[in-house]
Amino acid sequence: MNNDRLPRLSRPNFPYYLAARKNPVMYAFMFERDLPLGILPYRSRANDQFKIELDPYSSDTEEKLITLLEDIGGTGHDVEDVITNFVERITLYFAHYGEVFMELLSDDDGVKQVVTLPPAPIKHFLRRYAQIIPQADRQANDPERIYIPDEKMWHLKLPKELGSPKQHQKMIDNLNKLSEPMPKFALSDTTLGSDLGYDFMTHRTSLDIAVERQTYRWGSIPSLNQIRGTSEYYYMFNRLKFSRAQALIREHTIEELNKLLQQIGFGGTIKIEGLPLAREISNTIPKLSKGEVGFEEVVKLINP
Repeated sequence: MNNDRLPRLSRPNFPYYLAARKNPVMYAFMFERDLPLGILPYRSRANDQFKIELDPYSSDTEEKLITLLEDIGGTGHDVEDVITNFVERITLYFAHYGEVFMELLSDDDGVKQVVTLPPAPIKHFLRRYAQIIPQADRQANDPERIYIPDEKMWHLKLPKELGSPKQHQKMIDNLNKLSEPMPKFALSDTTLGSDLGYDFMTHRTSLDIAVERQTYRWGSIPSLNQIRGTSEYYYMFNRLKFSRAQALIREHTIEELNKLLQQIGFGGTIKIEGLPLAREISNTIPKLSKGEVGFEEVVKLINP
């Protein structure tokens, strides 16, 4: 590839950090950690129906795919490795930002690689994107912004059912606000608020319920386990919703990747088989409410 077609902002000159957003704590951290977990099984899993395929397959096309997604999918050895890593990495971006911006790098033969842009404010206008370079990362005579034309940018956002990037970022901010383990008045009291009528477990349960309201589009964060005072049905219902959210992201990411492959004339598509579909999980949720399916069937959808 020609040097003038490398990423506009190379990571050696632009420190990788989480833009202007706070590092996640407690509830936000659990959400961002849990979302990619199990979104695609690894080979060691017992699910012999699960497979990731490149159709049609050829070793040359597989090598092209590995190179294309190397920045995002890591140094995978084959299609299954690189797609698993790619989907997990995109999911991490979705979990934190609700979207991800990627630049398409090309040479005279076409697009060769997709690279994630270092996190920084990005604006879109007049058929091009402008990435604002934070002042702390600018050197003398550096421009304030870098322009990338529409055709060189790949912008992925959460599936609409899970909210817009702006709504998602607000949810993450609210989860961070709910992550204070104790109120300040209790922390400053020698009895940790017990003499003032404060009860830690009651407060913790109230926080867990408030978190459930924030994540209503997603279901329950798996790491929270069953909230005190709720039923097994409530727990399974919301775990099923979380699995549906993971399926939506998995299917959406692969669909958008296949659109890109077609757009750049790649000559192959990615197929995933052997995992529950989002519509299948969606159809099971009302059946669970009516008692038409049991917990055993639900567990199979949560842990395929």
